[in-house]
Amino acid sequence: MTDCPFCSSDDTKSYLYYAVPALLGPHLANLVVLALATSEAVAGREGMQWRSYTTIAAGLGAVVDLYLVGNYNYQANARIPRLQELDMFFWSMRVYRNFLLAGLDLAFAVLLFLSSTNRAFATPPSPAERVEAATRSLMSTRSKLSAFGVIKNTSIRDEELRNRTMAYWQHEGHLMREMMEEREVLEGVNDALENRINIQTITKDADMYVTNLLPPEQEPAPETIIG
Repeated sequence: MTDCPFCSSDDTKSYLYYAVPALLGPHLANLVVLALATSEAVAGREGMQWRSYTTIAAGLGAVVDLYLVGNYNYQANARIPRLQELDMFFWSMRVYRNFLLAGLDLAFAVLLFLSSTNRAFATPPSPAERVEAATRSLMSTRSKLSAFGVIKNTSIRDEELRNRTMAYWQHEGHLMREMMEEREVLEGVNDALENRINIQTITKDADMYVTNLLPPEQEPAPETIIG
Protein backbone atom coordinates (compact mmCIF):
# COMPACT_ATOMS: atom_id res chain seq x y z
CA MET A 1 0.00 0.00 0.00
CA THR A 2 2.93 2.40 0.59
CA ASP A 3 3.76 2.24 -3.13
CA CYS A 4 0.27 3.27 -4.23
CA PRO A 5 0.65 6.43 -6.38
CA PHE A 6 -2.97 7.59 -6.09
CA CYS A 7 -4.04 6.39 -2.64
CA SER A 8 -5.04 9.01 -0.09
CA SER A 9 -6.28 8.89 3.49
CA ASP A 10 -9.04 11.29 2.48
CA ASP A 11 -10.45 8.65 0.11
CA THR A 12 -10.26 5.30 1.88
CA LYS A 13 -11.76 3.49 -1.11
CA SER A 14 -8.63 4.32 -3.12
CA TYR A 15 -6.74 1.65 -1.14
CA LEU A 16 -9.39 -0.88 -2.09
CA TYR A 17 -9.07 0.06 -5.78
CA TYR A 18 -5.32 -0.43 -5.53
CA ALA A 19 -5.79 -3.85 -3.87
CA VAL A 20 -8.43 -5.14 -6.32
CA PRO A 21 -5.93 -6.73 -8.80
CA ALA A 22 -4.19 -8.59 -5.97
CA LEU A 23 -7.56 -9.75 -4.60
CA LEU A 24 -8.85 -10.95 -7.97
CA GLY A 25 -5.58 -12.60 -8.99
CA PRO A 26 -6.20 -15.92 -7.16
CA HIS A 27 -9.80 -16.01 -8.39
CA LEU A 28 -8.76 -15.48 -12.02
CA ALA A 29 -6.01 -18.10 -11.78
CA ASN A 30 -8.48 -20.57 -10.28
CA LEU A 31 -11.01 -19.77 -13.01
CA VAL A 32 -8.40 -20.61 -15.66
CA VAL A 33 -7.70 -23.93 -13.94
CA LEU A 34 -11.41 -24.76 -13.77
CA ALA A 35 -11.87 -23.80 -17.43
CA LEU A 36 -9.08 -26.17 -18.45
CA ALA A 37 -10.43 -28.94 -16.22
CA THR A 38 -13.91 -28.67 -17.76
CA SER A 39 -12.71 -28.36 -21.35
CA GLU A 40 -13.65 -31.03 -23.88
CA ALA A 41 -9.99 -31.90 -24.51
CA VAL A 42 -9.43 -32.75 -20.83
CA ALA A 43 -12.78 -33.90 -19.44
CA GLY A 44 -14.68 -34.76 -22.63
CA ARG A 45 -18.35 -34.09 -23.25
CA GLU A 46 -19.26 -35.06 -19.68
CA GLY A 47 -17.02 -32.35 -18.25
CA MET A 48 -18.28 -29.64 -20.60
CA GLN A 49 -21.65 -29.56 -18.83
CA TRP A 50 -20.01 -28.10 -15.71
CA ARG A 51 -18.21 -25.22 -17.44
CA SER A 52 -21.00 -22.68 -16.95
CA TYR A 53 -21.46 -23.70 -13.30
CA THR A 54 -17.75 -23.34 -12.57
CA THR A 55 -17.71 -19.89 -14.17
CA ILE A 56 -20.72 -18.74 -12.14
CA ALA A 57 -19.32 -20.17 -8.90
CA ALA A 58 -15.90 -18.60 -9.46
CA GLY A 59 -17.52 -15.23 -10.26
CA LEU A 60 -19.71 -15.36 -7.14
CA GLY A 61 -16.71 -16.21 -5.00
CA ALA A 62 -14.81 -13.19 -6.33
CA VAL A 63 -17.82 -10.89 -5.77
CA VAL A 64 -18.31 -12.11 -2.18
CA ASP A 65 -14.60 -11.67 -1.48
CA LEU A 66 -14.59 -8.08 -2.77
CA TYR A 67 -17.78 -7.30 -0.88
CA LEU A 68 -16.44 -8.52 2.45
CA VAL A 69 -13.13 -6.74 2.05
CA GLY A 70 -14.69 -3.51 0.81
CA ASN A 71 -17.31 -3.31 3.58
CA TYR A 72 -15.16 -4.30 6.52
CA ASN A 73 -15.27 -1.80 9.38
CA TYR A 74 -11.55 -1.21 9.74
CA GLN A 75 -12.08 1.66 12.20
CA ALA A 76 -13.09 -0.80 14.93
CA ASN A 77 -9.42 -1.63 15.50
CA ALA A 78 -8.68 2.02 16.35
CA ARG A 79 -10.42 1.58 19.70
CA ILE A 80 -8.64 -1.67 20.65
CA PRO A 81 -6.21 -1.07 23.58
CA ARG A 82 -4.21 -4.32 23.28
CA LEU A 83 -2.50 -5.95 20.34
CA GLN A 84 -3.97 -9.36 21.09
CA GLU A 85 -7.48 -8.00 20.64
CA LEU A 86 -6.89 -6.64 17.14
CA ASP A 87 -9.00 -8.18 14.41
CA MET A 88 -6.56 -9.42 11.77
CA PHE A 89 -9.32 -9.46 9.19
CA PHE A 90 -7.26 -8.92 6.05
CA TRP A 91 -4.73 -11.60 7.03
CA SER A 92 -7.54 -14.00 7.89
CA MET A 93 -9.21 -13.31 4.56
CA ARG A 94 -6.11 -14.52 2.75
CA VAL A 95 -6.48 -17.88 4.51
CA TYR A 96 -10.26 -18.05 3.99
CA ARG A 97 -9.83 -17.11 0.33
CA ASN A 98 -7.49 -20.02 -0.29
CA PHE A 99 -9.76 -22.40 1.61
CA LEU A 100 -12.71 -21.20 -0.48
CA LEU A 101 -10.88 -21.80 -3.75
CA ALA A 102 -9.65 -25.21 -2.59
CA GLY A 103 -13.17 -26.23 -1.54
CA LEU A 104 -14.57 -25.03 -4.86
CA ASP A 105 -11.99 -27.05 -6.80
CA LEU A 106 -12.64 -30.12 -4.66
CA ALA A 107 -16.40 -29.90 -5.16
CA PHE A 108 -16.12 -29.65 -8.93
CA ALA A 109 -13.49 -32.39 -8.99
CA VAL A 110 -15.99 -34.72 -7.31
CA LEU A 111 -18.71 -33.69 -9.76
CA LEU A 112 -16.38 -34.24 -12.73
CA PHE A 113 -15.42 -37.67 -11.41
CA LEU A 114 -19.04 -38.72 -10.93
CA SER A 115 -20.17 -37.46 -14.33
CA SER A 116 -17.14 -38.70 -16.30
CA THR A 117 -17.44 -42.21 -14.84
CA ASN A 118 -21.25 -42.21 -15.31
CA ARG A 119 -21.77 -42.79 -11.59
CA ALA A 120 -24.12 -39.79 -11.55
CA PHE A 121 -25.48 -37.11 -13.88
CA ALA A 122 -25.24 -39.52 -16.83
CA THR A 123 -26.77 -38.17 -20.04
CA PRO A 124 -27.76 -40.61 -22.80
CA PRO A 125 -26.44 -39.93 -26.29
CA SER A 126 -28.67 -37.92 -28.57
CA PRO A 127 -30.47 -39.55 -31.53
CA ALA A 128 -28.02 -37.92 -33.94
CA GLU A 129 -25.06 -39.38 -32.04
CA ARG A 130 -26.65 -42.84 -31.98
CA VAL A 131 -27.29 -42.68 -35.72
CA GLU A 132 -23.71 -41.56 -36.32
CA ALA A 133 -22.35 -44.40 -34.17
CA ALA A 134 -24.51 -46.95 -36.00
CA THR A 135 -23.39 -45.55 -39.35
CA ARG A 136 -19.72 -45.82 -38.36
CA SER A 137 -20.27 -49.40 -37.22
CA LEU A 138 -21.96 -50.30 -40.51
CA MET A 139 -19.20 -48.66 -42.53
CA SER A 140 -16.57 -50.56 -40.54
CA THR A 141 -18.42 -53.85 -41.09
CA ARG A 142 -18.77 -53.10 -44.79
CA SER A 143 -15.04 -52.38 -45.08
CA LYS A 144 -14.22 -55.66 -43.34
CA LEU A 145 -16.58 -57.59 -45.62
CA SER A 146 -15.07 -55.94 -48.69
CA ALA A 147 -11.57 -56.85 -47.51
CA PHE A 148 -12.72 -60.40 -46.81
CA GLY A 149 -14.19 -60.63 -50.31
CA VAL A 150 -10.94 -59.44 -51.87
CA ILE A 151 -8.95 -62.00 -49.89
CA LYS A 152 -11.38 -64.77 -50.79
CA ASN A 153 -11.31 -63.92 -54.50
CA THR A 154 -7.53 -63.78 -54.42
CA SER A 155 -7.26 -67.16 -52.72
CA ILE A 156 -9.68 -68.73 -55.21
CA ARG A 157 -8.05 -67.25 -58.32
CA ASP A 158 -4.53 -68.16 -57.25
CA GLU A 159 -3.83 -71.85 -57.93
CA GLU A 160 -1.37 -72.33 -55.08
CA LEU A 161 -3.62 -70.67 -52.53
CA ARG A 162 -6.63 -72.59 -53.80
CA ASN A 163 -4.78 -75.89 -53.42
CA ARG A 164 -3.66 -74.98 -49.91
CA THR A 165 -7.25 -74.03 -48.99
CA MET A 166 -8.61 -77.30 -50.31
CA ALA A 167 -5.89 -79.26 -48.52
CA TYR A 168 -6.69 -77.48 -45.27
CA TRP A 169 -10.40 -78.25 -45.44
CA GLN A 170 -9.75 -81.85 -46.45
CA HIS A 171 -7.44 -82.24 -43.48
CA GLU A 172 -9.99 -80.53 -41.22
CA GLY A 173 -12.78 -82.84 -42.42
CA HIS A 174 -10.57 -85.87 -41.85
CA LEU A 175 -9.80 -84.77 -38.29
CA MET A 176 -13.46 -84.11 -37.53
CA ARG A 177 -14.50 -87.53 -38.84
CA GLU A 178 -11.86 -89.21 -36.70
CA MET A 179 -12.94 -87.18 -33.67
CA MET A 180 -16.61 -88.02 -34.15
CA GLU A 181 -15.77 -91.72 -34.27
CA GLU A 182 -14.44 -91.70 -30.71
CA ARG A 183 -16.77 -93.09 -28.09
CA GLU A 184 -16.37 -90.27 -25.55
CA VAL A 185 -17.20 -87.66 -28.17
CA LEU A 186 -20.31 -89.50 -29.32
CA GLU A 187 -21.52 -89.90 -25.76
CA GLY A 188 -20.96 -86.22 -25.06
CA VAL A 189 -22.80 -85.15 -28.23
CA ASN A 190 -25.74 -87.46 -27.51
CA ASP A 191 -25.95 -86.21 -23.92
CA ALA A 192 -25.97 -82.59 -25.11
CA LEU A 193 -28.62 -83.25 -27.76
CA GLU A 194 -30.88 -85.15 -25.40
CA ASN A 195 -30.56 -83.22 -22.14
CA ARG A 196 -29.01 -79.77 -22.64
CA ILE A 197 -29.87 -78.56 -26.13
CA ASN A 198 -33.35 -77.91 -27.48
CA ILE A 199 -33.07 -78.63 -31.19
CA GLN A 200 -36.49 -77.17 -31.93
CA THR A 201 -35.60 -73.85 -30.35
CA ILE A 202 -32.29 -73.70 -32.22
CA THR A 203 -34.01 -74.53 -35.50
CA LYS A 204 -36.63 -71.85 -34.90
CA ASP A 205 -33.96 -69.25 -34.09
CA ALA A 206 -31.98 -70.21 -37.19
CA ASP A 207 -35.06 -69.90 -39.41
CA MET A 208 -35.87 -66.51 -37.92
CA TYR A 209 -32.27 -65.35 -38.41
CA VAL A 210 -32.27 -66.42 -42.07
CA THR A 211 -35.68 -64.79 -42.61
CA ASN A 212 -34.43 -61.49 -41.19
CA LEU A 213 -31.14 -61.67 -43.05
CA LEU A 214 -32.40 -62.54 -46.53
CA PRO A 215 -35.14 -60.55 -48.30
CA PRO A 216 -38.42 -62.40 -48.86
CA GLU A 217 -38.94 -64.02 -52.22
CA GLN A 218 -41.27 -62.09 -54.50
CA GLU A 219 -43.53 -63.92 -56.93
CA PRO A 220 -43.28 -62.67 -60.50
CA ALA A 221 -46.08 -60.47 -61.69
CA PRO A 222 -48.77 -62.12 -63.88
CA GLU A 223 -47.87 -59.82 -66.76
CA THR A 224 -44.30 -61.11 -66.66
CA ILE A 225 -45.41 -64.76 -66.72
CA ILE A 226 -47.80 -64.15 -69.62
CA GLY A 227 -45.21 -62.21 -71.54
